[in-house]
Amino acid sequence: MENLLHWIDQRAKFKEDQRDIEIAYKYQPTSSRPNSKGMNSGNTFKQLSLKEIIAQQTKTNYEVKQRLDTNESSLKDIHHKMDFLLTAFAEQNTLNKRVELKLIKLAAALPVATNIE
Repeated sequence: MENLLHWIDQRAKFKEDQRDIEIAYKYQPTSSRPNSKGMNSGNTFKQLSLKEIIAQQTKTNYEVKQRLDTNESSLKDIHHKMDFLLTAFAEQNTLNKRVELKLIKLAAALPVATNIE
């Protein structure tokens, strides 16, 4: 009995999904809907099967994944360049501090710095 109820429930969900797909296609303009061969044919339209919809979605998902992978590699490259730039800034800051200390010592050692007239 439970199996029968489960099967009926699954069948009802399938029907709801099928109805949602049909509604989604009804709201799209007729001229932009491809027929089963992937070509526009004016006002005539053959509704895509679930298998074809899944194939199209799989292709779309694959293309999106490729774009995301490309973006990820670009972001990694930018991250490495930023790390290099931050390291260069830190090294330059250290060098500037050393030069500043040497200039302070040099200025203190010069007699002109103490006798401003």
